[in-house]
Amino acid sequence: MPRKNRVKHDHYDEDYDSEAEVLERIKHLEENYTLEDFLDFPKTREVLEQHFIWNFEKDCDDRLDSFYESEVEFCQSDFSTLFINEREFDHKGDFRGIIFKYIKPKYDLDLVYYDDALCKSFEDFHEENKKMKEEERLRKVRENYSKTNNAGKTFDWGTKTYK
Repeated sequence: MPRKNRVKHDHYDEDYDSEAEVLERIKHLEENYTLEDFLDFPKTREVLEQHFIWNFEKDCDDRLDSFYESEVEFCQSDFSTLFINEREFDHKGDFRGIIFKYIKPKYDLDLVYYDDALCKSFEDFHEENKKMKEEERLRKVRENYSKTNNAGKTFDWGTKTYK
């Protein structure tokens, strides 16, 4: 069994997985799950969405604010009526919201890959969810079959008819 790196802090002891274990877990997750699988699980979806929002705000807020302010000032100095009701840039947030709405999110799956507890709970959820979806699919197939004219009849492969 691989050794665990043990790090001591003043108030707790925490075991960290070895680098080989982490790389193995990452490889397993990359090969077996898609982004949609991670977004189906509420905890991973929340982590990924919050990180995307944080990155958007960190990278774009200042640029969007300065762009909006420059456009408002330009239109007001040119006596354009486009921003006639704009006072002290009250609608910057609305502008940012419009831009954010139409940006395709890019999620950083490394946040999930390196969190062992989150990975374990995700895999447990995914297995349960997979079973539930399969049971639901089979239930729908059975329900649809019971509605057909041939429900309860057996198929004779020799004559290719229902009896």
